[in-house]
Amino acid sequence: MRPATDRKLGSAVAEGYDPPAQWEGLAILVSINGKPAVELTAKLARQVRVLKGPAVVTGVARSPEETVEATRKGLLILYVGAGGLAGVIGAGALAAAAAYEPRDLVLAAPLYLAVGGVLWVLLRYVFRRNLAKAQARAEALAATLPAGAAVRIDDAGIGFAGRTVAWTDVGIDEVGVAVASSEDSTSYYVDRLALSLGGRRLVLDMIAFKNGRDVVSQAWRRLQPP
Repeated sequence: MRPATDRKLGSAVAEGYDPPAQWEGLAILVSINGKPAVELTAKLARQVRVLKGPAVVTGVARSPEETVEATRKGLLILYVGAGGLAGVIGAGALAAAAAYEPRDLVLAAPLYLAVGGVLWVLLRYVFRRNLAKAQARAEALAATLPAGAAVRIDDAGIGFAGRTVAWTDVGIDEVGVAVASSEDSTSYYVDRLALSLGGRRLVLDMIAFKNGRDVVSQAWRRLQPP
């Protein structure tokens, strides 16, 4: 295994930083949207956003139950909002069809119900699958840090369990990358880090920490090369 100081990595920032070529070939695994992908390359690292934030960040590890519940609430808000919007659009289309030609409802209404039923089954499947993924990610964190444990991220290093590990002694085993796409652009950001800290493994996961977004993004920012 390479020394931890040789396994630090970075990504391009808005200022146009160009990752050094020595990143290539480092044994750092990458998962994209939860699926194992490839080893980290300078090209992929260049696409990942580095988010600025406060100088000191503190997060508290959630229990697996808390993580799943927080994920469930977030998904419900998303799906209810999307489903409600789709329902309003569909109802509007049916009303327009009825106003223009009432006989069209004989075909349009059953089709509307059939499509709604298919979407319901699909959303139910995706909902359960995402909850299962959240459970697995929470259990991975729980194996390295108990629920309720605090983690501090600052310029000095990572503080946890009564100790602080300097960034020069932190190695990265795995990077979880989330991809968000729109019609205009695609954004890459880190949502999970599996770290090696002097022989101890620590997982930082955005969904498994209170204040997880800042914990992960600021740890990632401080692991950039100077």
